[in-house]
Amino acid sequence: MATPARLLAVTEPKTVSPVDLRLLVLSVALEPALALARISGLHLDDLQELVSMGYFREYQRRGVSLRGMRNPLGKSLRTLARLSKQVGQGGQGGQEGEQGLPLSGSERIGWRRQIVATLMDGPKEQRELESALPAVTKEGIEEALTALEELGVLTLEEERYAVASDQLMLVREDLDHRLDSVRHFLSSVAHVLYRRFLHTDPDAEAFARVLSFSVEKERLPEVRERIYKVLHDEVFAADAAADEVDEGVVQASVVLGLVETPTGRAWRARKP
Repeated sequence: MATPARLLAVTEPKTVSPVDLRLLVLSVALEPALALARISGLHLDDLQELVSMGYFREYQRRGVSLRGMRNPLGKSLRTLARLSKQVGQGGQGGQEGEQGLPLSGSERIGWRRQIVATLMDGPKEQRELESALPAVTKEGIEEALTALEELGVLTLEEERYAVASDQLMLVREDLDHRLDSVRHFLSSVAHVLYRRFLHTDPDAEAFARVLSFSVEKERLPEVRERIYKVLHDEVFAADAAADEVDEGVVQASVVLGLVETPTGRAWRARKP
C-alpha cells in the first residue's frame, strides 16, 4: 500500500541547503536582540539604522575598506561613507571596546533622551516639560512620555513624571566595563553557533546545553556560587597546566549564565 503524500511530508526528515541553514541560525540568533528591541520600544526604522551601523562596524573591525564593502553590503560608496561618518561620530562606538550613543540622529530617541535628562533634576508635570523643552513639539513630548511610561522608564504620580528608581540603579559608573563583559559573553555564544552549525570540526570542542529547573528563590545565589567556583577552579588549573606544554594548546572560552526566568510585563503576551 502506498504511503499518502501528506504522511511523507510529516515523517520524512527535513533537509535544507547550507545557505538556508546559515539563514536559519542567523534568524534564531537575532531573536534575543529583537526581543530587547521590542522591550526598548524601538521603531522599525530605528532598529534598521542600528543594524546598518552595526553591520558596517563588523566589516570595519575586520579591516575591510569602503571599496571592499560595496559588494557584500550592496551599498554605494556614498552610502558607506555616510555610515562611516556616523560610526566615527560615536553612533555605535568608533573604536573597538568603545560605546557611543546609538541612534544619535533619531528624533524619537532624541526626545526621550531630553525628557529623561530633564527629569533627572526631579519630577515634573507635562506642562513643565513642554516649557523646559521648547524645541520638542507637544505631540512629540506626549508620544515620548507614553512610550517611556509603558517601558517602565518613567513613573506617573499625581500628574508628575519621574525616572523610575529601579532604572537609575541600572545606569552605574561601571557601565562601559559591563558592556564590554556583555560583548565578550555574546562573542563566545557566536563562536559556539559557528562551530556547531557553520564550520563543524569533529576535533574542535563546541558544547552548549541549557538546564531549566525549579529552585527556592533564596537558594539560587548558593547554586550560582557553587557552580561558578567549580568552573573557576577547573579553568584556572587547565590554564596553568597549558603553560607547561609546548604544543597542542588552543584558546577556549566557557560561558556561564544563570538567570531567574523573567515573568514581568515585558515578557507576557498581550491579550487580544
